[in-house]
Amino acid sequence: MATKVAGDLYESITGQLFEIGRQLRQPGGYPFEPTALQRGLQDLIEGRFENKGVGNTFSITCNGIKTSVLVKRGQYDWTNASIGDTLFSIKKHKPVTRQIELVEFDHTVTSEEVLAEFARRGLERPTYEDGLVFGVMYPEEQRKHPVVFLHEAVQVSGHRSVLVLNESVGMRHLSLVWFGGRWFRFYVFAAVRK
Repeated sequence: MATKVAGDLYESITGQLFEIGRQLRQPGGYPFEPTALQRGLQDLIEGRFENKGVGNTFSITCNGIKTSVLVKRGQYDWTNASIGDTLFSIKKHKPVTRQIELVEFDHTVTSEEVLAEFARRGLERPTYEDGLVFGVMYPEEQRKHPVVFLHEAVQVSGHRSVLVLNESVGMRHLSLVWFGGRWFRFYVFAAVRK
């Protein structure tokens, strides 16, 4: 929750600074109209600002690079040994740009509940290629919160498992976690905007 509040605060402050700059650039816009700024800052102080999702959406480009290559490019400190070209086969394809949106919950959820929320919001389920590319392109995101990719689960040691990008004692991990478990509220879930 602290990360979300910090993101909201950052977005609100940058919005106010943008508005100041806009007013200063207008003919006769200097000095800027202080009451609008004061109202905006008062809203910020009193917590009356909305999260528009800025900072929760990331653009990635998938082009069919093999899993083993993506894992190497991800430069993880630890990777589950099952994550390789055999179980996570990726076929070469033309480059596709996709928008990944991170969805948060304020309570413990199941994978099915997350997928139902994706459907309600008009979001698609990610692929494991999305997860591997995301880890390469945005390596610091998993330091903020574990990022779960609820792709079609892969059978690993008898369990349906999905990719999770996370951190432990400062080290970046590329993990596999059981699809059938419960997810605590500090996890975020990667979805694809249609």
